[in-house]
Amino acid sequence: MMPRAATALITLLGLAGSGSAEPTRDLHAGVNLRTALGAHPVRLEFGGRWHQFETVLVLDPNSSRDGETDIDVVGMWWFRDGAWAVLAGWRNTAFNLLGENRWHENALVGLNARLPKLGPCWLRTNVGLELAVDVLRHGSDTPNEWISFASDRHFSDLVHLSLFARIEFASTL
Repeated sequence: MMPRAATALITLLGLAGSGSAEPTRDLHAGVNLRTALGAHPVRLEFGGRWHQFETVLVLDPNSSRDGETDIDVVGMWWFRDGAWAVLAGWRNTAFNLLGENRWHENALVGLNARLPKLGPCWLRTNVGLELAVDVLRHGSDTPNEWISFASDRHFSDLVHLSLFARIEFASTL
């Protein structure tokens, strides 16, 4: 039986896109909300779209509060008049461990779906599913740890599936 989250995402992907053409170039900024345990749940994003290709930089506003910093760089390719996109990117997470800096490097892949417009044309909402794979953990006096699937523990520690929502304010170029 399919998990509820996957069923909900498939339903949202089916609803995605209003059938109207979207601007081919824009700049946008907004809030990125996520269920991932390895990243802060609320982050800020800034990006731009050029035809079918979109880039997004996601920054962590909480880093000064708790010392953990998450930075994502994501590229997306949009299909079907901006209804849904595949994404790939990289997340760097930095934090202090026993008085020294430690970094986790994550490869990101996933799907992003634009929801039908619920308000003004400059306001957009997106939902998606993201797979983050912790490729490398390094820094401090601990040894570097590369991705390994030697045991179930490695898999559960290094591979994370999460849902996200994006609320964006967009301006056409």
